[in-house]
Amino acid sequence: MYAQANEQYIFSKWQQSNNGTNNWYDITVSNNNNIQITATSDSRWNPDYFYFRAVFEKQTGVVKVAVAKEGRGSVSINPVNNQVGGQVTLTATPDASNGVHFLGWNKDPNDTEHFIDTRNPYTIDIITSDNLGTYYAHFSKAQESIYCRIQNKATKRFLTLYGNKEAVKHFYDGKDYDDGFIFDRSLKLIEESSAKGNPMTVFLRSGTPAGAGITNGVNLVAYNIGYNDLLPEDAATNQYPLTMVTTNNGVQIFTSYTTHTDDGDMTHDTYLTDEGGDYAVMQADNTKNTIYWDVFLLEEENTQGSFGANAKAEFSGNGTYGENGKYYTTMFTDFPYRLGDGVKAYYLPLSPETYDEKNKKVHFTEIADIVPGNSAVVLECPSDYDGTNNRLFPLLPEDLPEDAPASLPYPDTNLLNGYISISNNGADPNKDVNNKSSMFILSKVDGDLGWYYYTNDYMTPNKAYLDLSPWDELYHQNERLARELRFVFGKDDDGATGIIAPKYAEKVDGPLFDLNGRRVADGDAYGLKKGIYVTGGKKIVVK
Repeated sequence: MYAQANEQYIFSKWQQSNNGTNNWYDITVSNNNNIQITATSDSRWNPDYFYFRAVFEKQTGVVKVAVAKEGRGSVSINPVNNQVGGQVTLTATPDASNGVHFLGWNKDPNDTEHFIDTRNPYTIDIITSDNLGTYYAHFSKAQESIYCRIQNKATKRFLTLYGNKEAVKHFYDGKDYDDGFIFDRSLKLIEESSAKGNPMTVFLRSGTPAGAGITNGVNLVAYNIGYNDLLPEDAATNQYPLTMVTTNNGVQIFTSYTTHTDDGDMTHDTYLTDEGGDYAVMQADNTKNTIYWDVFLLEEENTQGSFGANAKAEFSGNGTYGENGKYYTTMFTDFPYRLGDGVKAYYLPLSPETYDEKNKKVHFTEIADIVPGNSAVVLECPSDYDGTNNRLFPLLPEDLPEDAPASLPYPDTNLLNGYISISNNGADPNKDVNNKSSMFILSKVDGDLGWYYYTNDYMTPNKAYLDLSPWDELYHQNERLARELRFVFGKDDDGATGIIAPKYAEKVDGPLFDLNGRRVADGDAYGLKKGIYVTGGKKIVVK
């Protein structure tokens, strides 16, 4: 049941009665002004009749509020009986579960382009004869598929999908109704500080908008693995898709399942919640404050929970061509995205035109506007990511322009490659790295930004690395020469920014140790920090 207010009124609350004639009492519903009742054919679990009534409040003030188009959200005003000379606050609650976001306020319900203000809530500090009247809240349309990020309202942790096959297990003891779902290394939660620019927090949410803040048949997909894919194939009783419901407190995400008892079948709802552990859980207790989530739509009009390039290494310019003040990071995603203002993306083609043999330098090629899916790139940013700049906007297939670039397969057209840390077979989520001899990552060592040896056992998720082995094979250059190349974005003689490879160090036989006896490299001092190292009983110096 959905309560819709007539003009000059706003919805206030729902009430319930045992007999429909008296003794009405207020009830709390999760979804603003919408009530859902699930009735079964078994009368043991349901009464014969339900008595509800919606209570509306007349707007008696000189400033009133309304929804421009019903079914996309709701509005409220405080105080309702405002007067000239006073202050009033207008609040819009969009249907976040269906990808609806607030657009703006104006006094024309049919004008979706010209807004008096786009803030939400919007406060009129002093009501005058010029600004009184009815303000309409405009919302975007509901969408079946959206790119979004999901953050727990209580803990502020972001949801990620690490997806191992059959990672979702239903538990039910048959006696105490202690039931729900357990996630084994699938729906992981990460701190807000770690979520900056992390593609693992980007979800493609699909479902059917049912109106009034409800999305049915929800599937949360990350890197081609969806929530529905994680349900055990042989457990029919808990193969239920998710439902999203927009509430006054946030979005609830839950699923329903059936249990069989001696008293008959019972249907339960179990809610996604953040219990403080590494992974999200689903539990039947919907009274906890951690069952509420914020669903942030990743569109340009919505800056909340935005996704961007989390650049960590500032370009120093020491001993290189180019300008200071730029930030660089690498990125590898399986979804295409559009670059926000000021962000540039580069890849390194395996082509003779990119190689200046005389000056031993290689030019990266800029990607215009849209980065294809499954493309490893270097991102150049004007500043560090703070949620409002360096933004990236994932694109649905229907949003891609006809002239959008094709993918950049590795290594045919791109010497950059990367890993996505999702596995279907239960293996370690980070990719095991075996061929490290020709792998280089973009990082800073002693203040110098460059391409350095990758020495860890596992590759960082969603980061790109430079692989010079195809270059060596094509141009018959040995690794020593390849590693001395200078890598430049654009044309350095025109003042564009560049990154120089660190100075080549002596190649040695056998492992290298630092002065504390720790093994730091094998056969090559390239990429090591400045200092003294020991190999074969001899000391070498990296300058």
